Amino acid sequence: MKKRDIRELLRKKSEAIQKRQTVIDKAAEESRGYTDEERTQVQDLAKEIGDLTEQIRDIEQNNQALEGTETEERGQPNRQQTEPGATQKRFANLAEFVRDIYRSGKGQVSEKLIAHRASLETQMRAMNITDASSLGLLIPDQFEAGTLQLTGTGGHVRQRARVIPAGEFPDQKFVKRVLRQGQMGAYNGILFNWIGEGVAPVDESKLQYDRFTLDPSDKKLAGFYITSEESLQNPTSVTADMEASFRGALGETEDDVFINGDGVGKPRGILSSPGRYEVARKTALKFAFDDVVQMAKHMYPRATNRNWEISLDLYDQVAAMVDGANRYIMIAGDATKGIPDILHGRPIFWSEIQPAAGTAGDVILVDWSFYFIKDGSGPYFATDPYTRFLEGEIRVKMVTKIDGDTWIKAPLKLKNGMSVSPFIVLK
Repeated sequence: MKKRDIRELLRKKSEAIQKRQTVIDKAAEESRGYTDEERTQVQDLAKEIGDLTEQIRDIEQNNQALEGTETEERGQPNRQQTEPGATQKRFANLAEFVRDIYRSGKGQVSEKLIAHRASLETQMRAMNITDASSLGLLIPDQFEAGTLQLTGTGGHVRQRARVIPAGEFPDQKFVKRVLRQGQMGAYNGILFNWIGEGVAPVDESKLQYDRFTLDPSDKKLAGFYITSEESLQNPTSVTADMEASFRGALGETEDDVFINGDGVGKPRGILSSPGRYEVARKTALKFAFDDVVQMAKHMYPRATNRNWEISLDLYDQVAAMVDGANRYIMIAGDATKGIPDILHGRPIFWSEIQPAAGTAGDVILVDWSFYFIKDGSGPYFATDPYTRFLEGEIRVKMVTKIDGDTWIKAPLKLKNGMSVSPFIVLK
């Protein structure tokens, strides 16, 4: 059997990726969803890209096997073929992948890892992934379902925000032009014009736009999981706990930064967003019914998915809160049935990451659908080359890239003159 040339397949894959990106960019530039035709086109191209990726991987593995055979025929031992436990070309689970990364640091490079590294070289060029070599090894394709879990799908904010997927070129910027909201009213960043014969369009020279950009390439988040060399000998038992640990910690970390982040080397949270609207607290250190009314009054009226984010430190105040007729206004939920506590008709998320009671930001009324999250490449995995000898421990590092912000650069001005926002913060 002869070695097969994969250049034609790589060319076809590159063309398919570019076609798909063109459709994605067009929809993003026009700030709209896909048409039925575009949706079908994107799905067909995604399938084509997946099929080509499989064909390329199979040819690479076949060529590597032939190289090993040729080496043996020349009388030289083929280390890849004689690697213990390397009869399969793919990793069975995430912990096995981590175990082989660790062993490679000690000079024991498995056939699976060699094949994975070879395929990554092609993938990283095609996907335009930046500084990947400094972060570790990108997770294998067959763990795609686990990858989605490991990029924070369990986070409270992520489930409600507008998430822009990594896409074919994950480290590229997400950019859109947004109409600056002003005296003409708030139109969700887009203005529609009445057009027709004899109808003068809006003079666009009088309109102002903001450029909204998310760049995950330089927003890197790293977490560490500590296990032992002995545990990694049985990777199946480690995988479930490692995935659950990374997933839970990443979800909490994301929730924290999407609220408190300053935008420097990390996403910008809503507490530092210039688009927030701050309501003055009526009584210092307290959260009262008058504050609830004022916050609800200045919520953007079309922000229909809003909920309360309240510091857990305020639970007793909220539970005892009464309206003008001295009636309790918090409705207790039922966690066993997934029913949240309710305040003024909206669900409460009790937060441990917001400031303490009486501090600015201890109460937020927010519609997270106005917050954008852009996933980048990752996750990447790396390990220390040697165990911590006395403790018998191995540190596993996971790195992922992510950016987040809102396109709203200032409180929105309604036609009646009121200032509102989908992010209301109690001062």
